[in-house]
Amino acid sequence: MKNRNLIIGIAIILLMTFSACSGKAEGGANYGKGSFYVRANGSDNNKGTSENAPFKTLRKALHEASSSDKTWKITVIGILDADSEGYIPTATFEIMNSGNQEILITGKKNAAPREKAVLSGIKWRENTLRIAGTSNVRFENIDISGSKKNGIKAEDNAIITIGTGAVIKENQSRGIEAGNKVKIVVDGGEISNNQYTGIDGDCTVTINNGTFSDNGLNGVVGNTIVIHNGIFTNHREAGVVGRNVTINGGEFSNNSHGVHLYGNGGGVSTMSNGVISNNINGIIVGNSSTEAIEFTLTGGSITNNTRAGVFVSEINIGVAKNKTNIFNMSGGSVTGNGTGGDKRTSWDIYLAGGVILQTGVAYYCKIGEFVKTGGDLSGNQPQDMQKGSSQISTKYTESW
Repeated sequence: MKNRNLIIGIAIILLMTFSACSGKAEGGANYGKGSFYVRANGSDNNKGTSENAPFKTLRKALHEASSSDKTWKITVIGILDADSEGYIPTATFEIMNSGNQEILITGKKNAAPREKAVLSGIKWRENTLRIAGTSNVRFENIDISGSKKNGIKAEDNAIITIGTGAVIKENQSRGIEAGNKVKIVVDGGEISNNQYTGIDGDCTVTINNGTFSDNGLNGVVGNTIVIHNGIFTNHREAGVVGRNVTINGGEFSNNSHGVHLYGNGGGVSTMSNGVISNNINGIIVGNSSTEAIEFTLTGGSITNNTRAGVFVSEINIGVAKNKTNIFNMSGGSVTGNGTGGDKRTSWDIYLAGGVILQTGVAYYCKIGEFVKTGGDLSGNQPQDMQKGSSQISTKYTESW
């Protein structure tokens, strides 16, 4: 009898462990306590708790999930669009004040083509999805596409995570347009082939890993951006645009500018790891019409960009007061840049080299500063550093 009870006890423990693990999203949250299913041929009169009796609308599943303090998973099977969801004025789908508890919206992993999860905006004139109020939503294994405006329009205090297998693509404006209180986390997802910008807004963005590619203008535009890893490639303007950018890793290639640091209010940015290569310019620090930016390189590689490795813009003294754009180099490498640069003969300014301090555009602008205390600055063409049309020694220990 004792052995039998022991065996039963072990079996119960194993069953509980399996149930808990099977409800986990790839991001780590446990969704085992509540699951709903949605399919276009379902019914909102169903219970929605199994594939055999799914809801018809995402709206119904979100309403049920938001009414509970459980951590919910909503599994979408196949394509949902305006026909299946019904009329919503601002978007094909809307998530409004779903609460602080994270809701996972996912497709089936490795789904058959006919069951591939898609939130489609192709049949509606506005955004595919609007997320507003106090909402916390994670997406995995699902496409958000086809909007005549934005894939996601995020407002208020929304928190959005783009997880593994989530793809925001082929929207006619932005992948995500975000307000200034919005927080976005990219955790293995992809934002690509949107007509303008992948993520755009004066928001906070954390990129743990993910891919930004082939968006019409920029990959990511934000206020505060922290990048741990990721791929940023094939953008007509910049892979990343922001004023407070922390680069701890990642690959930035085949953009006009790998990274462009600027924004109203100025900012402080750093790079400790990662590779910025094969762009026209590796990093642009500031521009002439916004407040001062300070960029510090402590590690990583800026290499093989066809014009400048680091281009430090001059700044309008009327905007910046007594400040200027600054590039501090204490580590990392700026090497092999400038092989495809050109010369603007009317201003006699070389655009190519390792570090370029822009000057000569206007009398009311102040030249930037470069402070080198370490790192490798070598092998750039025609010079490792240029200040206007001057050719300057490659040994720098103080600001210019």
